Amino acid sequence: SDWSSDVCSSDLFFIVHKDSTYLDGNYAAFGLLLHGYDVLDKIAEVTTDENDKPLVDQVINKAIFVSIYHEK
Repeated sequence: SDWSSDVCSSDLFFIVHKDSTYLDGNYAAFGLLLHGYDVLDKIAEVTTDENDKPLVDQVINKAIFVSIYHEK
């Protein structure tokens, strides 16, 4: 994929299923999937266009964010 800042300048985040070195140095990585790898696999298998955008919008109905940083 060739994601430019023009395409990604809105509220967007990447769910990375495999190494995506094209994001290195351009975007901050955050987060770690703890459960739901079956869902990640399903998202990775959807049909996409020539820009790797899903032909049908993929919706996350529920996500739980857990902080791994503890304030002292």
